[in-house]
Amino acid sequence: MGHLTRDQIRAHAPGIDLAWEDVDVPEWPDANGEPGIVRMFEMNAGESVRFTQLTAGDKVLDAIYIVIVLTARSVAGEPLFTLDDLDLLRSKNMRVLMRLQLAALRVNKMMPGRVLELKKTLSEVSPDASPIASPNSLAK
Repeated sequence: MGHLTRDQIRAHAPGIDLAWEDVDVPEWPDANGEPGIVRMFEMNAGESVRFTQLTAGDKVLDAIYIVIVLTARSVAGEPLFTLDDLDLLRSKNMRVLMRLQLAALRVNKMMPGRVLELKKTLSEVSPDASPIASPNSLAK
């Protein structure tokens, strides 16, 4: 293994290093009537910060929907949802949403409950609710 240069790092396509997990969603059939599949991607650094900002304060109750918006993508990596789709997601089957959320948390190395714990830790450490956290505090 060798040390990378700035140009070598910049040469990698954005998102090429992001993990993903396919989730079977038989409740949502595809165009052929077959059980659907939703691909949940790892968030990049900017999306991770955005997730923290979007779920601050009383918005934490929308965290399940927001994590799905930020991580559910097509096979080509295009977002399946936008923040304008929160009401749409609220109208969907909760069991499906929970499966998608758990996959999003797994692929992003967050355990259930860690989102709330992280938010609590961040608000205690930084009064301005900065999304910056030590990598060691996230890896339990």
